[in-house]
Amino acid sequence: MVRAFANSFDQSVVNKLNEWAHDHAVLVQVAKVATWFGNGLTLTVIVLAAVTVLVTRRHRWPAIYLATAASAGGLLNSLLKDLIGRSRPIVEHPILTIGSRSFPSGHAMSSTVIYGALLLVFLPVIPRRWQPAVMAATVTLVLAIGTSRVVLGVHYPSDVVAGHVIGLAVLLGCTFIFSSRRKVTLAVERPRGTGRALAGACRARRG
Repeated sequence: MVRAFANSFDQSVVNKLNEWAHDHAVLVQVAKVATWFGNGLTLTVIVLAAVTVLVTRRHRWPAIYLATAASAGGLLNSLLKDLIGRSRPIVEHPILTIGSRSFPSGHAMSSTVIYGALLLVFLPVIPRRWQPAVMAATVTLVLAIGTSRVVLGVHYPSDVVAGHVIGLAVLLGCTFIFSSRRKVTLAVERPRGTGRALAGACRARRG
């Protein structure tokens, strides 16, 4: 009974959003832009670029952490899709047509893992006053990517929610494993001598 209710709720939400999107071309374009930030090719390019920068600057462990988290998320998503085998929603006004399985949403899961890992790695080198805005923008982007999949009629709401939840679990798991042994974030580099200069100034003030 609970499963039937969940399936009915999923389908009703998809139908209503699809009907709404059919009458609002701007909404469809916004959803397509959001979903582009979560597709496999875009995320692969972003991860490769970030790993290249990290390796070039000799930040080996953050690079390995980012690559591992992204790979683990992708492999687990493929495994779950094949294992559960849920079909895509059927809507009255198809916007996108995708042949792969539906649960969990790969866009929601991968964007949670990858953008979350990027945030953890690079946040310490962002000026402190900008950090809250960067965190809010990252969360907004990830949620927009997930929502766009329902608006476009290619996922049920439960697919997206599961993608975000499982992606967060993968992110936290990888972060725990790596942080227990090595740093996964970048250290804020201070100019040489800064610490000694500050200490000298404090001693002079006390004197």
